[in-house]
Amino acid sequence: IPWTIEDRNTPEQRELQQQLEQTGCRFGENCYISPDAVFSNATLRAGDDCIVAADALLRQAAVTMGDNCSINYRERSGWGTTCALRPGRT
Repeated sequence: IPWTIEDRNTPEQRELQQQLEQTGCRFGENCYISPDAVFSNATLRAGDDCIVAADALLRQAAVTMGDNCSINYRERSGWGTTCALRPGRT
């Protein structure tokens, strides 16, 4: 994983999550939201230890994630782009 625990508790990360919470998003403990992720008329409810990766696009959706989940950007050459959802362990 390219993000360390310290990256998840920076002033910039807290500010980003606070801005998103003003739009209805909610985050559990120890989450990381890339500043390069795009939220367009979308809300996210994330459990603990969740990640939203750079260039992930959440558009016109209400997404609920459990603990230890991630939303990852993935590009498939010739097929456009997709966003891969990685469920956590139960």
